[in-house]
Amino acid sequence: MEAVGLSLGLFGILHNVLEDIRYIQLARDFDDDFKTGTIRLRWAEVRLTRLSLALVECKTEINEASIAIAERDVQQISTLVEKARRKSQSPQTAQPKTFEERQVAEATKDLCKRNGKKLAERLKRLSVPQPIKKAFWAVLDKTAFEEMIGDIEKLLTTLEDAVPGARATLQRLAKEEMGHLSVDIGNLIQDILSKHSDAVDRLFKDALDDKKVEADLRRQGVQQTNHFSGTNNGAR
Repeated sequence: MEAVGLSLGLFGILHNVLEDIRYIQLARDFDDDFKTGTIRLRWAEVRLTRLSLALVECKTEINEASIAIAERDVQQISTLVEKARRKSQSPQTAQPKTFEERQVAEATKDLCKRNGKKLAERLKRLSVPQPIKKAFWAVLDKTAFEEMIGDIEKLLTTLEDAVPGARATLQRLAKEEMGHLSVDIGNLIQDILSKHSDAVDRLFKDALDDKKVEADLRRQGVQQTNHFSGTNNGAR
């Protein structure tokens, strides 16, 4: 199959993965304990969409082998999402042993039910066409959620490296993304990502560093202008 055909197949897989990620975010947004994980997941979506755009723009520069590798990695991400879903729905293998553990288990189970109801209401209000159960699993299992995010982040780095022909485009797109963010927001995102080695987005970090340098140069230019302006005024 030629590279263009493989690209189209890859875009279809990317679309499905992104849809799953958005449903998971809907579920996790209810719980403050998962805010960091949700931000990491949202950034995984940014990286996937960035890659999609780069592949669209660079079809002639990416060889068939690279596209095939990229498709394999995206398929793995899709499999991870499905695996996490199945794991969260399976019976717990380890039962609470102490009275305190049973209390915690019952309390968290109740919270999950409450969150599930909120999720159903939210999805209904948003008129989401997909079945509610597609996202329901994501509120049930913290371990599956965190493992899935870490595995997706590892694959994203591999995926970006698998298409060297798109490197320059990926860098440009990351810089464009940074153009829509303030340095303060960029720093907040970077602080969260930097706490998890697999979450680090090198393209975003480079774009953020460049924006900081540009901001410093502008600041220095303003200071120099003000200095010379003050000197000239004093000389009169």
